[in-house]
Amino acid sequence: MNTYYLCHTDETELKTALDAEGYCITDPEDNSKPAEYYGTCANGVILDWIGEKQAPTGNTLTDDDGIEYPEYAGTGQFLINIYSPSALPASLEQYKVTPATPDRKLAGS
Repeated sequence: MNTYYLCHTDETELKTALDAEGYCITDPEDNSKPAEYYGTCANGVILDWIGEKQAPTGNTLTDDDGIEYPEYAGTGQFLINIYSPSALPASLEQYKVTPATPDRKLAGS
């Protein structure tokens, strides 16, 4: 199984590129439902939509119990992990990144 990490600053453009390659999960009985990007596609590709990357702002917040915690905000980068038995399509290569420390991996990978 090959692992690919993709990132883009435009969520809609990234999802459109995934759709064009069949890398989405749709409901064949209800075309009005939006495509999903988490689970296993018909072609055996596993999608793990992370969403917008979060980063600490440097601020500290306090919850209702008085416990302090760091504040996080979106970075404008949208992430998806793709696990595929085949090579990544050429059209998706432009979004490929190599994280130094991936936060999520499939068991055994």
